[in-house]
Amino acid sequence: MDLISPEGLQHSYECMVKMFILLEYNRKYQIQVYCEPQLGKRGLQSTISKKGTYGNVLTLRDLIAYADGETDLIEIGEIIGVSTMKLIPLVDTLLEQDLLRIVEE
Repeated sequence: MDLISPEGLQHSYECMVKMFILLEYNRKYQIQVYCEPQLGKRGLQSTISKKGTYGNVLTLRDLIAYADGETDLIEIGEIIGVSTMKLIPLVDTLLEQDLLRIVEE
């Protein structure tokens, strides 16, 4: 511990964990419905407007719009201006709802 502090080591560890998570999720995803999916009936969008929820819904819609099977998750994050780490829970939710599929290469 002469060269690095415990805090620095912890930060390095957390960065490495995030990197592995990003690499694991950086795949190409394709939406499974032909039209805009009904997010409200799946509990993904509130049927009543609530303050502060519009940004989350917009991010979810943007993710769906760019999930064309050609663009990977990091590229989608760059296009819509959202951290890829923030997209990962949305990807998990959409996969659970069978709205997305992983495109195997």
